[in-house]
Amino acid sequence: MAITTISAQSSFAVGAILNATFGSMVEVILFIIMLKKGKEEGETCYMELVKSTLTGSILCCILLVPGLSMVTGGLKYRRQKFNPRSANISSSLLFVAIMGVFAPTIFSKIYGNLECEQCQTLHTNSTETNGTDTGFLCSGCKTVTIGPDNDKSLHWAHVEPLMYTCAIILPLSYLIGLVFFMKTHSTDIFAEFEQLQQEEGNRYLLLFLLE
Repeated sequence: MAITTISAQSSFAVGAILNATFGSMVEVILFIIMLKKGKEEGETCYMELVKSTLTGSILCCILLVPGLSMVTGGLKYRRQKFNPRSANISSSLLFVAIMGVFAPTIFSKIYGNLECEQCQTLHTNSTETNGTDTGFLCSGCKTVTIGPDNDKSLHWAHVEPLMYTCAIILPLSYLIGLVFFMKTHSTDIFAEFEQLQQEEGNRYLLLFLLE
């Protein structure tokens, strides 16, 4: 409610930034509590819950909310206009955020080891080689960055530095985006678009009065 009140008494850019910054603060606090509790109890279910919730939040904020907004606006207005400069900057920041979020996971999937809970050896008769082929049927497989005999060389040397690098780059990119939006290029991004909208509105009003 406080964010909505401040947004109503300020500009559109300030309201959007406040909503993006403090709108998910409750979720962040809950994530920290769940991760701390999972570490104390030694359970991995809390971490998986945080991962699932983060994935759902990202998909909801990136796809569901903008999609519903466009569909709802299209029901009332036949033609909608968006700020192209603001959309380009937001798309660039979104691309950086997606790369930062998924880079450690993709790296772990590519260079990690496949670990399975249970494997069964299967023997089948082959007509091509006139012999017996041996295969494995495994279940509960997942990719891990810890090798045999608790070898964490891949994790410590590559995965963890990449995680810390992404954790530093993402807040920095957000702060740079804030400065770019609010200080250095706010006039170029918002003022010209608002002026064009006002001029177009005045033109439509003049045509309506002339008719």
